[in-house]
Amino acid sequence: MATLKDIAHRAQVSVCTVSRYLNGKIKIRPDTEARIQAAIEELGYIPNTLAKSLKTNTSQNVALIIPTINNSYFSEIAAGVDSVLQRKKYALFIFQHYNKTEVEFQVARKLIENRIAGAIFVGLPQEQKNTEIFKELSKNGIAVVFANRIFEPISHPLVISDYHGGGRQAAEHLLSLGYRKIGIISGFKNHPESDNRLHGCLSRLADEGVTVEPENICYGRYDHQVAGKKAIKLVEQGVEAIFAVSDLMAVGSLKAMQRKGVRIPDDIALVGFGNTLHSRLTTPELTSIDLQSHQVGSRSATVLLNIIEGKEVKAVNTLSTKLVRREST
Repeated sequence: MATLKDIAHRAQVSVCTVSRYLNGKIKIRPDTEARIQAAIEELGYIPNTLAKSLKTNTSQNVALIIPTINNSYFSEIAAGVDSVLQRKKYALFIFQHYNKTEVEFQVARKLIENRIAGAIFVGLPQEQKNTEIFKELSKNGIAVVFANRIFEPISHPLVISDYHGGGRQAAEHLLSLGYRKIGIISGFKNHPESDNRLHGCLSRLADEGVTVEPENICYGRYDHQVAGKKAIKLVEQGVEAIFAVSDLMAVGSLKAMQRKGVRIPDDIALVGFGNTLHSRLTTPELTSIDLQSHQVGSRSATVLLNIIEGKEVKAVNTLSTKLVRREST
């Protein structure tokens, strides 16, 4: 493995010059820089970032903690985060918490042990039992940002899509098409993120005097198979339209209804939430609420880097939503 001494010898400069150049602490003549870069490429030198972080007590590593990678909604957020971090020469590490508080706690401990520079937590586990871990992260100099994670009180900067407004837009769309008997597939019961979407939809329906019967509000647990079963139940109860509070659940609903011979949108209209890749790969394509997922990621990364650099940031950054109509309504 090549060392700084090897690079210096090949480039005919001092070890100190190579070190300061790699750390961006000096400007050198173009011909000297060219020799150093050529030596790096010829010798295959790879900087030891771990040793550097231990020496300087700093890190160029950022963690993204999401519920699961098996959902394009979270993948789009991750892409947004990475688009910013790459420009700033930060490395991104992705962890999953599987909607389990105890797993998130274990991940947080790993972040402290590995001297991570900052962490972005996406989504709230089904049962949030421990908030002390975030205080521990801060005490250990780890910057923290919440992304689309509703939690009271807000202890760290938050970047969030307007879930409530998006729920209202879904209801507005269905009302404009003349639907009145509407079923809703929410995520988890008594869960802030699910409830914001659900209550947004219910509030807009209430504005027009439309009430959703309790039996027509189901909980799909953000699982496409569970949501599919709930959709069939709603069909049997005679709803005219379904609003699913995630695209993944909407796709599960669509597939389950099609297997039963239900035509979308001829028999039942369907609206999803997220405007993710899922919504564009179905037949018919899915009407959905755009949450600006990529922008949620990029904004979260920008806020995180500002914290790391000691800059002031807003406590809450809200991104607007909009309805994208396709073939399912």
